[in-house]
Amino acid sequence: IRHGAPKIIAAIGALLKLSMTACVATFVTPLNCRMHPNARQSVRRYPEVLCWEGQSEHLILMITGILGMIIPLAFLTMCFLATRYLPSYAAIGETRFLSAFAFLFAPVKASAHWYGLGMILKCFLTAFAPVCGPPLLQIAFLLSVLGFSFITGVHYLPLKTYLLNTLEVST
Repeated sequence: IRHGAPKIIAAIGALLKLSMTACVATFVTPLNCRMHPNARQSVRRYPEVLCWEGQSEHLILMITGILGMIIPLAFLTMCFLATRYLPSYAAIGETRFLSAFAFLFAPVKASAHWYGLGMILKCFLTAFAPVCGPPLLQIAFLLSVLGFSFITGVHYLPLKTYLLNTLEVST
């Protein structure tokens, strides 16, 4: 990592971390279709756009959503790799690496460095709830994601302060 790059990576990472749920929810919008009495489906947010009927509007929305998902998926991959290699870089005292990924590791205890990735993954998965099918399945999916996050947070208390742990398990 070059001299000025850690600050840029940290700033972009913090921005992507904060906007993960909103971005993913926007990109999966074309998959969120609702059934009409005439057995046709339309995009919930754009009722004039019919789903899966070969309309160019829905196809454009789908392509845009798929291309847009490249950014959150690349970010998740980068966070996974940073989490995977953190122990190696920390052992050799690579401060530029630690500075670049401060958005991921700064709020968590060293013994729970993996939890930063878990927080981002929770945001990513939460955005998929509206497209998981019928409402009961959506609720079950969301409760599973949030329940796992809650149990993990309560068990490990991974954040550096009691207040942060309390806020994390309550959201």
